Amino acid sequence: MAGVRISTPESPLRLEPLAPHHDTAGFDCGPKRHGPIITRYFREEALGHHALGICAATVTTDREVPARVAGFFTLSPVSVRVDASVLKTLGLAEAPYKQIGGYLLGRLGVDQRYKGEKLGPALVSVALSYAADDRRKVGGLFLAVDPKDPWLAHWYEGFGFTQVSSTGRMIRRLE
Repeated sequence: MAGVRISTPESPLRLEPLAPHHDTAGFDCGPKRHGPIITRYFREEALGHHALGICAATVTTDREVPARVAGFFTLSPVSVRVDASVLKTLGLAEAPYKQIGGYLLGRLGVDQRYKGEKLGPALVSVALSYAADDRRKVGGLFLAVDPKDPWLAHWYEGFGFTQVSSTGRMIRRLE
């Protein structure tokens, strides 16, 4: 993934796997909403989770300061129990198993220095693209998210995600 470019209206950025040379300590989502939780996760846990293979953490970096992380997201495998809402959302009449696999967009954050550049939506689009590419190689029908509040649920609806469980989990079928 190194060398892939992501463009926002104001600035072209690079996508690459999270690595020890990235400045995790300097990353800050800011004080609003879930910013402190995402900031703490990225600073304290993301690199370790990535190294263990618990998730794949992808960062977008500033071309002028390559170690500076502008934003990130994590992807990991996940399965959901098949029920009527899952079948409907995925456009399936039935499924051969009690659970089906996909990918979880676990964490996503944008450093406050890059707020207003539409980086969050760009990262969701990249995560969908990465999951769809993996789907073609190893299977998986959907990308899931677990929004932490109604505002985030509404935001993810704008990307085609649909709530499928009482836990708030939302999924979107991969193309």
